[in-house]
Amino acid sequence: MFGDCYSVRDDAAMNSPTKLAAILQEAFFCPHADALLMRVRSGNGAERLTMWCRDCQHHVADEKGFAGKWIAKADPQIAHVPYDSIPFLEQDRFWRRCQGPCRQITECEYHHFAPRKYFADEADNWPTGWLCDSCHDRWHALVTPALCTKYDPAAHCRQLLETLKRDQLHALTRLLVDHFKKVA
Repeated sequence: MFGDCYSVRDDAAMNSPTKLAAILQEAFFCPHADALLMRVRSGNGAERLTMWCRDCQHHVADEKGFAGKWIAKADPQIAHVPYDSIPFLEQDRFWRRCQGPCRQITECEYHHFAPRKYFADEADNWPTGWLCDSCHDRWHALVTPALCTKYDPAAHCRQLLETLKRDQLHALTRLLVDHFKKVA
């Protein structure tokens, strides 16, 4: 993959990932020769499996012959591997070019554009990308208010007024009024 594959190897002097490594790696293709089977623990504690390239710091299961970024625990290709022997991927934030509007090279996290809370396992079949904190928070504030960010009812109201048509707003209002009459 060209363009979004960056190295985050530690700089010996700083003992931390550097922007320079990310910028230099952007120009090179990674063959994913150092990909390992890894466990990833999500925010809710669930564990999933992936192939992780230690060179470019990228999920590469689909490029290594698996059906997508995440690998089913029952996949016959890994049935011989004792589950408890698979190491955890400890770091989930890496120096990359943010795929959000800012396009800055900064620390980013892997983001599902179809939230798992709403899409369950189907979330893995929808687009994903690397987002910095600012773009990640903005995406959630606009698309899924209160799911991962503090709920701002005034901002949510402004968003609905700017995006919904008048008849859609009336239909939504009627449904909300009916709902609260039932639960009152």
